[in-house]
Amino acid sequence: MKVKRLFISLFALGSLCLASCDDWTDTDSIHVNAPNADGYETPEYLEALRAYKKTLHPLMIGWFDNSSKNYASMGEHIGQVPDKVDILSLMTPDNLTDTELQEMNRLQSAKGTRVLYTINCQTFRDKITSMNNDIETENEELVSEGKEPMPLIVFTDTLAKYMDLQLALLDKYPYDGLTVLYNGQATGMTPNDDVEEMDAVQKIIFEKTAATIDSHAGKTFIYEGLPQYLRIDKSVLTKFDYLVVHTYTETSALAIGRDVIAATQEEGVPSDRIIVSAAPQFSQSGTAYGSMTNLAGKPSNAIKSVAEWVKTDDTQAFKKAGMGVWMMNKDYYVPDNSYAAVKEGINIMNPAN
Repeated sequence: MKVKRLFISLFALGSLCLASCDDWTDTDSIHVNAPNADGYETPEYLEALRAYKKTLHPLMIGWFDNSSKNYASMGEHIGQVPDKVDILSLMTPDNLTDTELQEMNRLQSAKGTRVLYTINCQTFRDKITSMNNDIETENEELVSEGKEPMPLIVFTDTLAKYMDLQLALLDKYPYDGLTVLYNGQATGMTPNDDVEEMDAVQKIIFEKTAATIDSHAGKTFIYEGLPQYLRIDKSVLTKFDYLVVHTYTETSALAIGRDVIAATQEEGVPSDRIIVSAAPQFSQSGTAYGSMTNLAGKPSNAIKSVAEWVKTDDTQAFKKAGMGVWMMNKDYYVPDNSYAAVKEGINIMNPAN
């Protein structure tokens, strides 16, 4: 019976909840010699790499889909990302394997890479919406049988539990910080009830996150989203080290600046710590990523185009802190040159002497 499937969905909800700034300025880039030809990383190389990570330079951030634990390919290992990636954020932050923990430790201690995790409030909202749709479908059958319908999931109640569990992962694992992804939306034509719920949602997300930031000095915190659509006091965003404007869906580098201006135009939104993003070349759900018309108006690799944009001098009222690559692990699968686009993007932003 369909109701049985609903109980399974509700059990999955419980599992879902349970599983779950440095100032920047452009500087001369620091040359880091490559490891020996046999792949051995010398102490001198690693020391130079860690020193480089401590300098002020355009950052390279990666979001890594670590949902697969099969390790059928080296591309599923977080330890394979390019050495000069500054920050890596895991998209599946809980239930880490021993392999992930070992590779995380090496990234942090040997290479100076900060390993964060992503709290994706957008995905969580989509899952609750889908589950409520299933409940409504089941309720139609229950009512037709003369039975009492089941209540819908109250998103704000569930979100509070979700945030508590997700934020607690910062102490459960040796993470260097976290990112929070929440967009919000324009409210001009939004019904009052929806606006009230939106206010409650934002209050939960940002009050709980702000408290975690205050109690975890020295960690790195990133906000990803559309700050122009937040209805809270936007000064809370100053608590975050970086603000990510997701531009990985853009098809032209000329649109990046407009996206950043739109995101930072509201009073209280800090504009001195901006990260923009690109995606590797891959397809997902019928959408192709990874291509973008560059600043010269020519078709180009998106990661390269965004890196060139980051390095372009301009007079915009914001400061570029670097770039990020969404689903960075997809760039591993390049014949004879894994992470080719990511490495090129790093070299464009931070050319070796």
